[in-house]
Amino acid sequence: MITIVGGGPGGRTAAVILGLNGEDVTLIEQKSLGGQCLRSGCMFVCGLIDAARIIKSNQKFKDLEIFESVPVLNFPKMMKEIAGIQKTITSVLKKETHDAGVEVIYGEALVDGNTVSVNGENIESENIILSTGSKPVVPEIPGISHKSVYTTQSLPSIQELPERLVILGGGVTAAEFAFAFSAFGSEVTIITRSRFLSRIDGKLQKQALSDLVDINIRQFSKISLIKENPLGLAITVSGVNGDNVIEADAVILAAGLLPNSEPIQNVPKGLKGEIIVNKRMQTQIPGVYACGDVIGPPCLTPVARKEGYVAAQNILNNPCEIDYSCIPQSISLSYDLAFCSEETKKGKTLWIPGPAGPGTFFGVRSGSTGCASITYDNEDGTLKSVESVSPGSAVPVSYLGHLIKKGISVQDFLGFNEVHPIADGLYGLLKWSANSYIKEKKGRK
Repeated sequence: MITIVGGGPGGRTAAVILGLNGEDVTLIEQKSLGGQCLRSGCMFVCGLIDAARIIKSNQKFKDLEIFESVPVLNFPKMMKEIAGIQKTITSVLKKETHDAGVEVIYGEALVDGNTVSVNGENIESENIILSTGSKPVVPEIPGISHKSVYTTQSLPSIQELPERLVILGGGVTAAEFAFAFSAFGSEVTIITRSRFLSRIDGKLQKQALSDLVDINIRQFSKISLIKENPLGLAITVSGVNGDNVIEADAVILAAGLLPNSEPIQNVPKGLKGEIIVNKRMQTQIPGVYACGDVIGPPCLTPVARKEGYVAAQNILNNPCEIDYSCIPQSISLSYDLAFCSEETKKGKTLWIPGPAGPGTFFGVRSGSTGCASITYDNEDGTLKSVESVSPGSAVPVSYLGHLIKKGISVQDFLGFNEVHPIADGLYGLLKWSANSYIKEKKGRK
């Protein structure tokens, strides 16, 4: 008997693999299958970004006098439709999980070492996988509990589009929410303690900022007080130039995530509550594994699934270790800002503007066709990193990330044929780099 606590990407992946391998699996989920990714994370953001991109694209055509108007958003209807689509996806996940032979129990699980109880009953288990996810960081700020202050988890409950919105946070989530709500018509201010998008390389950061040009970004600042006033909320912002007050109708907290490990006791944890595991996803308690956000960053859906896979394989006596190298990532704004690199990406870096193609053709005159960049080793031509800004660039970057791990070199792309027309510049850049590398190599002989 294998018990899995948490039906998000990591836990459900492990459950399905184990079930398909004939194991007796019980999956305990407090709310609904899909976890934070489906309810308030990736899939929820997809809905917002899809609508925002349509508005932004139509605005571009109106500015070119090709379209006469821009569609008007029905915000409550959009939110209702997103919720309906999430229910549809949940039903698909339920069927997939059931068809794998997994029993799903809904309720709050409590874990004490190698013992799991749900709804007051203990469940006998030979192995346990803990995958209880994460929760939003909620800073200790006076007024933070006001009904118009939303976390990323509570945001799907918002009923009306705020005219004035403050977003606390300086990472990917803050950027995506800012882009979406600005496109919807909100006046958006971002408050961040450090440099905005500090973990993103220079060119990608510049591209992101060009998409967020209408947003007031307050770097090296913090919210010190939230008060209600007749016009909504009065938010005191403390920064390098002292304090000032911003009026807003709503606040979104997008300042990071913490492991949701409170229901888990007598399993060793780190300083932030993360469950400590080795590369096989094993905790220090025999037979107890953990995966997903509850073991700490990176809090990414594909990583959680990979961790769930590793945990399942080890339970099946197929020794397997997690590999966190070269994880592809993306930010969804006007285009996808996708990137992937080895930890050490020393070498020669080349970049080009994105070509004209589907989704970028009308951006040629304004120079808004995106860009592509790669880094390769000067000595052997092996690919070290890729970056791409274009419609759908997350797809090729995902495959290229896998090829980087396999040791592919730029010269392997000499005979590569891409689809044409295409808006992504990586393909042409890789062939150009291959020719450049071969020429340089000949010159060194």
